Amino acid sequence: MEPFNRQYERQMENEPVLLVEMRVKGYLKEWFGDYFGGLQLKFNEDGSCTLTGKLQDSAAFYGLILTLRDSGVELLSLEAKKRA
Repeated sequence: MEPFNRQYERQMENEPVLLVEMRVKGYLKEWFGDYFGGLQLKFNEDGSCTLTGKLQDSAAFYGLILTLRDSGVELLSLEAKKRA
């Protein structure tokens, strides 16, 4: 399956981008960050995982949240900002 954001790579420089930071309960597999266009995964000492990076738009953002939910991953915190 092609990574979620691959289709938008050429538009990343010209389109608004959301900067996201999410902390989830448990550890995610390494491929998860790559699947969403190269999100960085940090494994925290408390057993949580932090995802940080850029998403193309709000549709990609909600897609990420839904994928986490559908995978049974518990969301602990969430922050998203539009890049100017």
